[in-house]
Amino acid sequence: ECKMRAIPCPISKERFEDLYTKQYLTEKQINELLISEGIDSSMKRIGSWRLRYGIETVSKFDRLELPKIEGELRSILIGSMLGDGRIVFRTNASHYEERHAPNQKEYLEWKQEKWGVWSSGDLAVAMSREFPSYIFRTHAHPMLNEYRDLFYEERDKGWKVVKSDVIDQVDELALAMWYLDDGHAGHWPMICFGAKQGSRANAYLIFEKFGLAPNWTHKKGETGEFHFKGENAYRFIEIIKPHVPDCMSYKLDFGFQGRNNAIKKKMDKGILEDLRSKGWGKRRIARYLDVGASTVGRWMVKFGVE
Repeated sequence: ECKMRAIPCPISKERFEDLYTKQYLTEKQINELLISEGIDSSMKRIGSWRLRYGIETVSKFDRLELPKIEGELRSILIGSMLGDGRIVFRTNASHYEERHAPNQKEYLEWKQEKWGVWSSGDLAVAMSREFPSYIFRTHAHPMLNEYRDLFYEERDKGWKVVKSDVIDQVDELALAMWYLDDGHAGHWPMICFGAKQGSRANAYLIFEKFGLAPNWTHKKGETGEFHFKGENAYRFIEIIKPHVPDCMSYKLDFGFQGRNNAIKKKMDKGILEDLRSKGWGKRRIARYLDVGASTVGRWMVKFGVE
């Protein structure tokens, strides 16, 4: 029997455990519940009764009942940490946060929806000069500590790094998140990159997994840009396109996919040989492929099609 100064515990151990460890009521809430039932209780008594029953303390992290970071959420986290994401260590736990300009608010809301109950609340608004930015944050939880350790040399400070342990954790969805965060759609796909301490070598190994070999353009210090050109660009788009949300589809609008590229795709040696074998002339082939006759002539010469 639980006693405090000869005052017996008014509820059974089973009910106390149910309220505290299954319903996740705090000691304050249990105290208020007992008072509402006409029981003479106090916060001090609640604490003593719990200890005398041998019921271990439930942490605030356990009360959150957050799902494990796995599957799609894990891929989004890994890709975002390669991009704009940040994990902040807070004594025993860490929280994730990400900031974007107003034109990408919808993208941040999409990510917030993917995080679900991990979200700590509405997007925060921060003013920088004249332009606001939106910030998404998760609850702090020890589950995020391992990801903090994965992307930083030290828990409490330092620039992001890409450790070798990250390589195997990057899948197609993570690659897409990395591009949407730090990539630009110019003539060719491009990703800005500035992680420290040998991270670029590991970034190359990530790309190599997907059969990609981007060019590197140095900018300043350890920062620069990965450029995907030619077949690398086609392969890159093929990989990320299924994972790009509608609100970010504009980042798939590359200059190399313009009319000249469309014409180049039509000039297939096999097609030209097949049409010529049927006795078609340049003009008829041109009308069929919706290109100029001179274009057909140039490619026939190039392919050696008589």
